[in-house]
Amino acid sequence: ILPNTGKDVAYSTAEKICQRVSDRKFKLSNDKETSVTISLGVATFPYDGQTASDIIDAADKRLYNAKHNGRNQVGK
Repeated sequence: ILPNTGKDVAYSTAEKICQRVSDRKFKLSNDKETSVTISLGVATFPYDGQTASDIIDAADKRLYNAKHNGRNQVGK
């Protein structure tokens, strides 16, 4: 949740978060390294809804779009 943040900045921030997560390496107990990726959905008030439920639903739909379109991205 990014209060007082416009849609473009929220989307850009979400992209940076995805990139930072995918760039990070995690060391496993067997001394191997792995990485993870995330997908995010961004929705803003009042453009995507008037209630918290509307905003969550819009973000959820965009999250599933990101997963459907290859993961490791911000859904549009």
